[in-house]
Amino acid sequence: MALLGALAPQLGCSFLFVDKPTVSAGYAQGSNCTTSPIAPALDLVLMLWQGARFVSAAGSDDNDYDGEALSRGAVMSSGMLLFMLFGASMVSGFTHTGTCREAQEVAREPLRPEAEPRIEPLPRPAVAPPVAPAVEVIPEVPATDGGPPSGADGGQPLPPPPDGVPAR
Repeated sequence: MALLGALAPQLGCSFLFVDKPTVSAGYAQGSNCTTSPIAPALDLVLMLWQGARFVSAAGSDDNDYDGEALSRGAVMSSGMLLFMLFGASMVSGFTHTGTCREAQEVAREPLRPEAEPRIEPLPRPAVAPPVAPAVEVIPEVPATDGGPPSGADGGQPLPPPPDGVPAR
């Protein structure tokens, strides 16, 4: 079991056989990397097989493993460990092969200069806007003799002064 744990990072097909794309300035360079999804597909098959081993051992009885090289617990432990290992290798493989394919597609595309966006002028109105009518302002003449009431009090005459107060 210790040997299995020590070899775990090297056991996945994708960990062994998939070459990652190199990354330069934040962009993947697809020169010498793996585009084939065969290794991650094999990891998927091996992951499912290990999952089936685990489920089979979990549904069995300890007596079913009498006389076998591995106990039920060892089969369950190794099955779960290898299930996770091949799963991680599969995810890594599919990720790296997909990134490599995208980088190679970008590298094959010819560089096209980007055209500057053309800005069209707004159309001018067909008809000139109407001219606003002229308004005549009549200045208010201040009343000097107490004449008619001003517009500030709503056009109402002032009430008479109370008794004892002289009128203005």
